[in-house]
Amino acid sequence: MIWNEKTKGFAIGVGVAILIPIAYEVVATLARPAAKKVIKEGLKLAEKGMEKVAEAGESFEDLVAEARAEVDEEMMAGAVSIEPEEEVSEKAKAEPAPKQKSTKKKSATSKAKTNA
Repeated sequence: MIWNEKTKGFAIGVGVAILIPIAYEVVATLARPAAKKVIKEGLKLAEKGMEKVAEAGESFEDLVAEARAEVDEEMMAGAVSIEPEEEVSEKAKAEPAPKQKSTKKKSATSKAKTNA
């Protein structure tokens, strides 16, 4: 048999064709546990991430509740302004009572008398 370039290439091709399935099985057998470990670590990391996001959400909700309570408190304080009695009585003495407009409707005959 003559070993020239063509026969060497053919022999190498046949050898590779035989070894690829064997090498694939070896690599797959070794890579499977490594791939499983990577997936498990990814799941653990995702779980921790979800916990951190939940904690951040709770903190934000607490902050919003505190702000809402302060706003409600400020609104109640502004709506019910309580002045001491002395100041109220002094204001009442200093300012004359506002005149109230008559809410009675004039009858047609009284309007006619006024216009005449």
